[in-house]
Amino acid sequence: QKIQLFCINLVVTFGGALSVFVSQNIGAGRRDRVKEGIRSAGFMSAIITAVIIVAVMIFARPLVSLFVEGEGSQAVIDTGSKMLFIITPFYMLLAIKSTLDNAFMGASRALGFTIGTALDLIVRVAVAYVLVALTGSCIGLWWSWPIGWAVGLLSVLICYYLFDCKIILGLGEKTPETKVEINE
Repeated sequence: QKIQLFCINLVVTFGGALSVFVSQNIGAGRRDRVKEGIRSAGFMSAIITAVIIVAVMIFARPLVSLFVEGEGSQAVIDTGSKMLFIITPFYMLLAIKSTLDNAFMGASRALGFTIGTALDLIVRVAVAYVLVALTGSCIGLWWSWPIGWAVGLLSVLICYYLFDCKIILGLGEKTPETKVEINE
């Protein structure tokens, strides 16, 4: 769990910076920069997320072994590694969702973020109950994370493209003409 939380914090970091960038540029009337900012943050987030995914998949066992010792540690390492092998490949879903969530927040458009986060949590809990009952193990719980992220991301994408994309990017708005006065 500690490894997962560390990785997730790295994955969502670019989103936090994006939120500030979006709000500052919307406030300054520079919506033209917002789209490029979303792309850039998404690209940087995707790169760091890909590096994290590869590193965790290669070094899962040694990473888990950093947190355990003594009797029964091999079982803990096996279990922790299995969890990382299931969840880690789906961090990219979380990276994309975080980028869009923070674009929403920076643009004061919290509906998409709220719907996506609520659905993610509701689906994650429901799927965990069902899959744990079906599998009889914690593997069902681990699969609930990426399934919840996927549903949350899908809802965020729907909200973004159907409702908020035009508002956040200022599409269809007339840009005010700027007049430059030169004082001699």
